[in-house]
Amino acid sequence: MKELVSKLWSNDKYAAVCGYITPNNYKDSFIGLLQHYEHISFYGAIRAAQDRLGCVPVLAGAFVAHRASVVKKLGGWSDWLVEDIAWCWKAISNNYKTGYAPKAKATTQCPTSAKALFKQRRRWARGRVEAYLEAWKTNWIAGLCATPWFVVTAIQYIVPSSIILLMFMVAFNIWNPIALGVVNIICYIILVRSYIKDFSLDNELTLNQIIKAPMFSMILESLTWLPNLFGYIDELSGKKKTWLTR
Repeated sequence: MKELVSKLWSNDKYAAVCGYITPNNYKDSFIGLLQHYEHISFYGAIRAAQDRLGCVPVLAGAFVAHRASVVKKLGGWSDWLVEDIAWCWKAISNNYKTGYAPKAKATTQCPTSAKALFKQRRRWARGRVEAYLEAWKTNWIAGLCATPWFVVTAIQYIVPSSIILLMFMVAFNIWNPIALGVVNIICYIILVRSYIKDFSLDNELTLNQIIKAPMFSMILESLTWLPNLFGYIDELSGKKKTWLTR
């Protein structure tokens, strides 16, 4: 808590700051294990990079410190399904910063069944559309600035990277997936090692974890592309909002 609050108060422009969070029930199932690797590798590395820009568009909602004065100024929460995304985009659109404190550590509960994971990721995907629309509601400049990030994220979540890689191979007549996989793993190891070194985390990943993370991430992407697609359709079609996972 001290690390989280210290980061929040380090700059008057911070509207919210999240910490490093991992599931503590991941050993209950293979679904949980996939999410464990998602949290300890990609989430942390991406947020660390985004923090340097003062813009972390998706905070870990289970462990966030919000600046109360900014929450009140911007009108509090709305009827969003995913406030940790939508409110962040609203704050960023109003020229506030959001940050990440890697030394502020906490645990959470993750879905341990395919059904629960489907519902969670469907809700999260709808939340990304909510956030994008919230940026446009703030002003057209904020909406325009949010568009590239939204489009890239939409493509990433709706079309798994494994499919994108296959399309790339077909388009350029490259049929050496092993070589491409090795290159991807090397780039990933450099990214994660740099992230750990820069932020001096106590929980350094082992070589075994670093090797497993991209493989497990690809499996998770394959499992979640359908609920991601459904989530985008839910918001764009105006379907009645239900919490799904509570």
